[in-house]
Amino acid sequence: MGEVQSGKTATYIGVLNKAIDYGYRVIIILGGHTNDLRNQTQARVDQDLTGTNSSFLEDNIRGAGEQMRTGIGLVDRTLATIGMTTVRRDFSASSKLASTVWVDTGVPTVFVIKKNVKMLENVASYIRAQAGPQGFDLPLVVVDDEADWGSPNTADPDTDPTRVNKAIRSLLDVSSRSTYLGITATPFANVLIDHTVEDDLFPSDYIRALAAPSNYLGVGAYFDADSDVVTTDVDDCLQALPLKHKKDHPFRSLPPSLGDSVIAFMVGVAIRRLRDRTPQPASMMVNVSRFNQVQALVHREVEEFVSQVSAVIATEFKRTPEQPRSDLARRVEQVAFRYYSAQLTTELSWRKVADSLFDLYGEFRTELVNNQTAKDRANARRLLSQEQREAQDSRPVIFVGGDVLSRGLTLNGLQVSYFVRRPSSADTLLQMGRWFGYRPGYDDLVRIWMPAKVEEIFGNVARISQELREDLREMQAYDLTPRQFGLKIRLIPEIAIVAANKRRAARVEEVTVNLHGQVKQSVNLAESRKKQNHHAVVQLLKKASLFGSPYTPRVQTAAWNRVPLTAVEEFFSAFYAHETDIFFGADSRGGKPQIVRFLADAKNSSEWNVVVVSGSGPEVSLEWDQDGIEQGLSFKSSVRNKLQPDTPVAGSYHFKNQQVASPTDLANSLTEDVYAKLRADVEEGKPLDEVFAKKYVTHPTLMLYAVTTTPNRDGEQPKVTVDADEPLWAVRVVFPPLDLSDPKDLERQGRGEKILINSVYQEQILGIDDDPEDFDEEVDG
Repeated sequence: MGEVQSGKTATYIGVLNKAIDYGYRVIIILGGHTNDLRNQTQARVDQDLTGTNSSFLEDNIRGAGEQMRTGIGLVDRTLATIGMTTVRRDFSASSKLASTVWVDTGVPTVFVIKKNVKMLENVASYIRAQAGPQGFDLPLVVVDDEADWGSPNTADPDTDPTRVNKAIRSLLDVSSRSTYLGITATPFANVLIDHTVEDDLFPSDYIRALAAPSNYLGVGAYFDADSDVVTTDVDDCLQALPLKHKKDHPFRSLPPSLGDSVIAFMVGVAIRRLRDRTPQPASMMVNVSRFNQVQALVHREVEEFVSQVSAVIATEFKRTPEQPRSDLARRVEQVAFRYYSAQLTTELSWRKVADSLFDLYGEFRTELVNNQTAKDRANARRLLSQEQREAQDSRPVIFVGGDVLSRGLTLNGLQVSYFVRRPSSADTLLQMGRWFGYRPGYDDLVRIWMPAKVEEIFGNVARISQELREDLREMQAYDLTPRQFGLKIRLIPEIAIVAANKRRAARVEEVTVNLHGQVKQSVNLAESRKKQNHHAVVQLLKKASLFGSPYTPRVQTAAWNRVPLTAVEEFFSAFYAHETDIFFGADSRGGKPQIVRFLADAKNSSEWNVVVVSGSGPEVSLEWDQDGIEQGLSFKSSVRNKLQPDTPVAGSYHFKNQQVASPTDLANSLTEDVYAKLRADVEEGKPLDEVFAKKYVTHPTLMLYAVTTTPNRDGEQPKVTVDADEPLWAVRVVFPPLDLSDPKDLERQGRGEKILINSVYQEQILGIDDDPEDFDEEVDG
């Protein structure tokens, strides 16, 4: 399990290099479900595994010497493999490559094939024919890239499996020594496979969650509450092209927001060109429809708009300031300052960027990418020389497409994404985030357009993905296999986890959920409770200063430990989030918030830590009387300008992406000596986020946030106005993790949310051994 576009291909090619060293002789890579993906994978395999440029294998160039070698083949010229596929062509039993007799050579044989039934069956038949009647026992490995797509059996468990699933199993059966390795960023469907079905593709031996490097830009970088990368003003596109539309829906003109995104891309490329001085790959993605016919209409409009903007740049950008300018020319400058004001005020002048645009306006091109254009695009590229290909790749390009852009395909130098889609499942949504990855030297130029609701769903999906990762780390820490460790996936509103046919063996249960080692936060706050909650905070701090022991946190304003449980219980009996908040709002019976029920059951709950989190906003002052003496506290508030009003219902405030705090707040709440231990325990370069920091929490910790809003750098007011005189109070509760070797810790559990549980969880944790019904997930809204 690796993050989207984080380097999974490099990882499994590294594994395959090791596999060859250890004696594997047949390497089969399922390189995607489209020609684009397979060709892309083949090129990487040429570079990093075989060292042979497969483009020449079909050109009858056998004595090309250096031309035949590429990548690691230039480092070690003794590497020898037999390639059965090329960058240009998938496997064919009738090709000249297939005439090679390879079984007894001792040289590794490599197939990079498309994941479809016919191709899988052809390769299996070919290997069986090579093996002969004596059978086949050479070590064989099948690497299934994007293993959650197409591979899991989605048919009724009482009938034959789906054809791709059956074909993969058949391919593994051609050798008595075979290994299956699945690779994906979204293994939800894989962990939900029924582990009791013999010879299915359940990951029975291990699942490893790969850690992304520190320079990887994932969900947290783009969907953090304070991020300004995402623009959600796309209502004009939704009016022209609703999220649900038919395949022949008309698309007659370019929505202004899409036009602005195209201009932003062109300006961003101009800024990069000034930085890099030499052309580097730069791309934009437009993904607004799954239908080829609609994509073609969108592509036509985008292409026409690029021509219009380029013409304006060519004719007007060398004019003197006194000469008149068209509305479109003024729009280009306005968009530039709207989205890249930081770069234009601190790094470059608009005049330099305008000159850069003039120098490169003729380089911009557009490309329609879908299954109908794949063959023509491949043929056109085949006719280009190496120099022409390199020149084409260095030109900035706007890709217009749909699902072909949404999984596995890498768009080099992706800077701007216009994504107005709403997939039905979480795994599909994450895979569509092609902007995740590495953006060296231009991460500040990345911009994304998407609907506000989709942005929020991205944040929710990111959290369930992180929760699964934490479960996998726990499984690995106890040296257990997926057959021994039940896995669960928390359900979220608005979207299914996977398609219904991918979770036939799973079960939806409202079961006992372990809250230890987790973080709960008040994400929906009530406007009517503002003053009441402020009073509750003051009373808590008064009791903390009276009964607790103050300690000096690394960064935060003030903190106390040994605060008695009774003080915390009294606080949560007076502090109320909005009634829609599952833990901190009033429960369904109108009583105390659910969180109160969990306080006493928490590990080491008799003594709590209470922390006042400091931010960068206006100063907040608190005062209370203690034995006739005025006491108080002053600190900077936490600015949350993307606080949403009246979401999900009137009278509430909602934290964007359901995130109250910064990931480093918990680490900064530790003492300096504990922080030093944490720093020493975390790999250099990795941020000290809550995943690591909560391991050092020995007592339940209550973190208090005084939330305010401020005008943005352009002077615009946020949707919600909250002053420091009457801040909006939010809380986070961090529960210490359990020690599973301690019997008492195994008994400490909380209650809470609905989860989707796999067959191992049902069998070993819940003791369920009957066939689960095909439950439907409850999706709100």
